[in-house]
Amino acid sequence: WIGAMAFTPDAKLLITGSRDETIKLFDMPHLAEQRTLKGHTAWVRALAVTADSKVLISAGDDTTIRFWDLSNGRCFRTIKAHTAAVRGITLSPDGMKLASASWDRTVKLWEGGPEPQAGC
Repeated sequence: WIGAMAFTPDAKLLITGSRDETIKLFDMPHLAEQRTLKGHTAWVRALAVTADSKVLISAGDDTTIRFWDLSNGRCFRTIKAHTAAVRGITLSPDGMKLASASWDRTVKLWEGGPEPQAGC
């Protein structure tokens, strides 16, 4: 079951987040599966992609937000974001702010952009 979908801004990939805890990348326009990303420990419910199509941001029922390098599929940052499922994320046009919404009844604002950090 798919819980979230997003296109990259360059329209080269369709990305899905699923109940099986995976994120799948599909080449456009043929929908050929390119890669499967694993790291979440529960349903993936929200996806966002930076304007340059280089970084994927995902969130889900495991209460985390994860940052992925789309060139190699590696997770480079994880934020323990909320105390309940994260059900929505949105990225500002300049990529410097991320807002997340959760079943814990909060909306949080994260600033600074998706810089690589240790730990995922």
